[in-house]
Amino acid sequence: MKNSSRLLSQHPAPVSLRVVIVGPSGLTNVEKESQRMALLLAERGYDVSCRLGFSGKGELVQSDLVIVLGGDGSILRTARWMGYSQTPVLGVNLGRLGFLAGCSQEEVPEVFDEIAAGRFHLVDHLMFECEVFRAGQSIHHELGLNETSIVAGQPFSMIEIGLHVDGKLATTYRGDGLIVSTPVGSTAYNLSAGGPIVRKDL
Repeated sequence: MKNSSRLLSQHPAPVSLRVVIVGPSGLTNVEKESQRMALLLAERGYDVSCRLGFSGKGELVQSDLVIVLGGDGSILRTARWMGYSQTPVLGVNLGRLGFLAGCSQEEVPEVFDEIAAGRFHLVDHLMFECEVFRAGQSIHHELGLNETSIVAGQPFSMIEIGLHVDGKLATTYRGDGLIVSTPVGSTAYNLSAGGPIVRKDL
């Protein structure tokens, strides 16, 4: 993964901090908050742009910080949008319960004071790269932060799945599917299916 950000833990933010605000399009609260936040950051001298609707290719956007408006779903979408050029993300929760988007609208000015002073920590999260092959040809490719799954198609009969690690067969599963989860995703679909919660440092 590439990272063009100049934002470093325990270091004051650059005066010319490049900030991109992203979030779902067509939602009044997101549009209003993006305008309010863009004005707030511009007054601090930051270089601010908005990309509501996740337009264009995120990995081509040069930024030091991406502010995600919405909930955890918006953060997961942002991770895919940024592709191989991951940038530090600040999630701003706009009303729904969020585990990844832990900052509220009211806390944003205070949080940016902390970022400007360098009083913050960057946390790295494991991502996955999924590629589907058919007859030796790649037919689908995806990056993700949560999980990926292999499921039996209709009529949803039992399937046998061989799990290879570093090119070697590790084990074989029989069932109606297999969930492969990152630590972040272990509390989502994986947990609801009876899987374990995985610590980030494992």
